[in-house]
Amino acid sequence: MNLFLYKNKKEDHVTNILMNILSLDKSLLEKFLPGIIGNFSKDLLYKEINIKMDQAKNPNKHVPLNFIIGITPSEENIIPQQPFQGTDTSRPDLWIYGDNFTVLIEIKIAGALEPSQIQNHRNKFDVITDEIIITWKEILKLLETIKPGHSLLVSFLVDEFIKYLTLEGLHKVTNKSRKGDGTFSNFKKPKDPHFEFRRIDKGLYEIYKVIPSKNIIEFLPGSETNKGPLDCRIWTANYILEHYPELSNEGFINGDPPSFTGHCSYDNAWGQCYIQTLLLWRKT
Repeated sequence: MNLFLYKNKKEDHVTNILMNILSLDKSLLEKFLPGIIGNFSKDLLYKEINIKMDQAKNPNKHVPLNFIIGITPSEENIIPQQPFQGTDTSRPDLWIYGDNFTVLIEIKIAGALEPSQIQNHRNKFDVITDEIIITWKEILKLLETIKPGHSLLVSFLVDEFIKYLTLEGLHKVTNKSRKGDGTFSNFKKPKDPHFEFRRIDKGLYEIYKVIPSKNIIEFLPGSETNKGPLDCRIWTANYILEHYPELSNEGFINGDPPSFTGHCSYDNAWGQCYIQTLLLWRKT
């Protein structure tokens, strides 16, 4: 599967493999989408089909059938039921679109879907037909089902993809976000005020308020019941709302809402934590 290596990031790598395999055989794609969408698939027109990866703008906006699909190893996904303010600047992993339909796919290979991601993706559509969350375990079963009846090349690549996903452990359903210590900050400099979440016994997490310039590391009571990085983000968003003036005076806040980034020990990289959208969600 290294044939499809893309950007050296595992999530992008998996997305790129899926896109290339589905692009090889239109009939495979015509089986793949119904396996996820279900009864709505009977109305899809497949005369012209396109697949695009890593594009922020909806490439096929004004069509009657629109779907948001989340693929994740976790069953612990927080999907906002009530609308809250978001943006349309998110960058979905994959777009599949045809004559009368558009499918947006968000892929996770670790942890759960972010509520803010779902809302930001919603803002890319005038109307949404359905939102579907499916696990990789279910995707693997679907690929096994639709694999027969295609060329030797397509069948071989689908089979190798299944093996690759299995080796990555995506054939198992997880109930927790990926584990790791890390930080949330409105800045990227370690010397700036930030929040730290630290794993403790039994898979729980504690959150600390850290002000390096004053040598302050303050445990935040009540945070010790968080069960993963996603829980920590939501807890931190609520804490920021409750202590906004105090945190602003201490140098934690910059912008409204603050654009927090995060660092986790399991991937050693900074990434948007969407805490600012969680803050807006909590206000509605």
